[in-house]
Amino acid sequence: MRKNCTSGTVWGVPGNRHSYRRGFGELLMRASALCIALALAAPHGAHAACLLGDYSLNIEYARASAVVIAEAVAERTVPDPEDPEGFAATLYTAKIDESFRGTLRGVIELYSENSSGRFPMDIGKKYILFIYAHEGLLSADNCGNSGPTDERTSVVAAVREMSKVNQRTQKPNQPVHATPDGARDRQR
Repeated sequence: MRKNCTSGTVWGVPGNRHSYRRGFGELLMRASALCIALALAAPHGAHAACLLGDYSLNIEYARASAVVIAEAVAERTVPDPEDPEGFAATLYTAKIDESFRGTLRGVIELYSENSSGRFPMDIGKKYILFIYAHEGLLSADNCGNSGPTDERTSVVAAVREMSKVNQRTQKPNQPVHATPDGARDRQR
């Protein structure tokens, strides 16, 4: 250990405790500045919180209340009572052209919350929509397979095929009858 060194004059010399503190503080400030610079330089964009986990086509098709192709025909904003300058959501009116799953027909209203989970629609454009019902509102999840039909041609083709298979295998509203051995069987 050197005895002639004053506090903070020689960086990194063992025994000079102040030089280590000052060096660590400067290192910490430089690292912080670098992190801030990288964060500011990173591309910004809203990323939705995709909470349902599996968005594979088969899973989303089975999970959705309805799967349709619809054209957005109108929109209106829902005011935000907490922010008079902003809006809480957009309600899109959509005319259903084809229905693959569920009982929706005609004209529907889709709720799109003003958050990172919003599903924006362009008026006059057709969409394949995997629709979910929650608290009396219909919405499409922007994390999944919903989107403009011209950008989701493979999804549309796969859904049409899935719909055909389901129509052949599904027997809706068939009564269930007990068999002589006590098991239940669907009437054929």
